[in-house]
Amino acid sequence: MKSKIIVLAIVVATGLVFSSCEKEVAKPEITLTEVGLNNSKTAIVGDDLHIEADIVAEGTIKTVLVEIHPEGTGTWELDTTYSKFSGKKNSTFHEHIDIPLTAEVGDYHFHLVVTDELGNETTAESEIEFLAASSN
Repeated sequence: MKSKIIVLAIVVATGLVFSSCEKEVAKPEITLTEVGLNNSKTAIVGDDLHIEADIVAEGTIKTVLVEIHPEGTGTWELDTTYSKFSGKKNSTFHEHIDIPLTAEVGDYHFHLVVTDELGNETTAESEIEFLAASSN
């Protein structure tokens, strides 16, 4: 009986040792370097919005999602998934997002969501102000 208990204890201890040795993969890291030209956090309606971010994903990137929605009563929204970064561990996200003339002037909220191949997800956020085009 004692030998069965000892063997069981050894099996349990061995299992604990090996399970604690498994390396946990960190969530993706996002550093927003620019939201709007020169990181102005503004965009001109009818023009494009410059977005740049450094992404590090130990578990390799699966998707990058960009969401933009109005803070107030506006109706224009964006929800776009980029898969061209899939399979990379490190990447610079550099995109120019067209802001249509139908988008209302005002305050918007920006989300950049990176999901890795293991299902880990990280979100970076910023405020953006949409401005009217100058009449020059």
